[in-house]
Formats: sequence, structure tokens, C-alpha cells
Amino acid sequence: MKNKIKMKNKITVIVPVYNGERTIKSCLRSLISAEPKEKRIIVVDNNSSDRTKDIAQSFKSVEVMEEKKKGAGAARNRALKETATDIVVFVDSDIILKKNTISELIKYIGWKNAAGVSGIPMSSNPDSIISLSQEIRLFGNSVFEKKTKKSERIATMIAAYKMSVLKEVNFFDENYYPSGEDVDLSYRIRKLGYSLLVNPRSKVYHNHPVSLKELAKKWFDYGIGWAKLSIEHNRLFDFLFAAFWILSLPVFLILSFLDNIFLLVFFIALLMPWILYYSFPTLKYLITKKDLRAFAFPFIHLLQMSARSLGIIYGIIKHKSNIKRLKIKK
Repeated sequence: MKNKIKMKNKITVIVPVYNGERTIKSCLRSLISAEPKEKRIIVVDNNSSDRTKDIAQSFKSVEVMEEKKKGAGAARNRALKETATDIVVFVDSDIILKKNTISELIKYIGWKNAAGVSGIPMSSNPDSIISLSQEIRLFGNSVFEKKTKKSERIATMIAAYKMSVLKEVNFFDENYYPSGEDVDLSYRIRKLGYSLLVNPRSKVYHNHPVSLKELAKKWFDYGIGWAKLSIEHNRLFDFLFAAFWILSLPVFLILSFLDNIFLLVFFIALLMPWILYYSFPTLKYLITKKDLRAFAFPFIHLLQMSARSLGIIYGIIKHKSNIKRLKIKK
């Protein structure tokens, strides 16, 4: 039985934003229209140099705050310190919500001891094959999923949390920048014995990357955050996988010039498992949408994984060098 949450005066929605003048207006319009109507909306401007703050202030029902410290975690914490409601919903500034997006999140808070519930992002740029590729597999979730399920981690692009639990874990770790703060939050919440859920009926439109360069840059940044996560949460496998993946690519390609058998081994050992992993959602997308571009999705995700792996390796090297500098100063 899902937990029955009384909507009135129980929800605060926090939108961190940096230079989001292109998307913030659409985001706030959809947010104001979304159920429940009675909710507090806070936009936290994180050092924008464009018209973001002015646009947000043009909405009478929206409160605007400022946070000088860089990072979405610091921006969210700024608003959390001013929040007293039972439920907090985080929304990224490039998100467009549906009418039921928030209501579908909050009705599962407390179900199966859930302290947090996230939704599923769909592409707001359907003309871009890069953007569409994120629909079939993003953070382990797909737009084709039907049932609410437990998850190891949830993304704060669209997610609801119990305020009491956020206080229990002392909010976001502001040292995660440019990414990783939401995954770190997930791990710390689960360590306390709470569960996290993904509800596929809570959908949003999201501005996914539309070019390979943009995709690679975004996932490289994710990798930097993942490096800190792998160190602080003892996730050695993440680093080992990243190192293996990046080193194996040039090694197998060089060996394939010596003997074609290595090219076959590379395909079977590395590429085939990845293609099979994406084959079901790709096939489902192909049947549903009848869009032949879906055949490119697994290969786009190969680039995505390579960029993240490079980011992890770079992040760990950077993190280790920072520790050495601190020791020298002491």
C-alpha cells in the first residue's frame, strides 16, 4: 500500500540553475502547472551571467535565491536550509514536467521504506539521434519500463525526498563538483537502511545532449564525479572497469594490425556483450517507433561509456594529486 501524503503545504520544489535562460521559462511554466498546485517553488541562481535570474523573478509564484559557491549540491543546500516542508522535490532547469510528474513521485514516498523516488526522462529533442539514444538506457533506466522498482541510486534531475532523511544525512556533499553529488546522496541514504525507487509513470522531457561532442563532455564530467565516488565509497570495481575499458581499446586495435584474430576477440569480448545489453531496449524502440536510427544507439553508448571511463581515470589522478598537495602543505 502506497503512503498517502497530504499534499497541502507539504511540498517544496527546488530548481538549481546556472546560465539557464534558454530553458528556465519553459521549466517553470510546466512546474507551476504540475499537480499538486499548492507547492513552494524556489529557484537558486548559481552565479549565472545571463538573464536567468530576471526570467525566474518574472514569475510571481516563484522565490529566487542566490548561491555563490559553485555546484548544484551547494545551490540545493542553500534552499534546503530555508525549507520546512515534509517533502522536497528537485528539478533541473532544463526539465519540462508533465501534469502528474510530481504527484506520481510523492505518492510512493514511504512505500517499501522509500526515502527518495525519481522519474524517467524522455528526450525533448526527438530530431537528434544522440538525444534519443538516452531514452533507451540512462542510469540503468528506460522509457519502456512499466513498474516502480528499487534502485541503487537515483538522479536529482527529477526526484522527491523525505526532508527528515535529507537532514539525517546532512544534505548534499558540496565537495562534489561538477557532478556526483546526487549519487553520493543516494549511497549515504541507503547506508542508513532506506530504499530508493524509480517510478516510470513519473516522466519529464529533458534536454539531453544533441551532439557527440556534447555527449562526450557531459559523460567525461560524470566520470570525474564518479572517481570521487569510487574512492569515498570503496567502489574499486568502477575504477578497474574504467582502466580496463580504456586500456583495452588501443591494445586490441594495435594487435589487430598484427593479426585479424585480435579484432574478432575484441568484438566478442568487449563489443558483443555491450551490444547484447542494449539489444532488448533497442529492439523495443525499433518496433515501437519504427525508427531505423535505433541501430546506432549501442554504439553511441559505447562512446558515452568511453568518455565516462576517461573522466574516472582523470578524476582519480586529480584527486590523488590534491591529497598529496594537502599533505605537503601540512
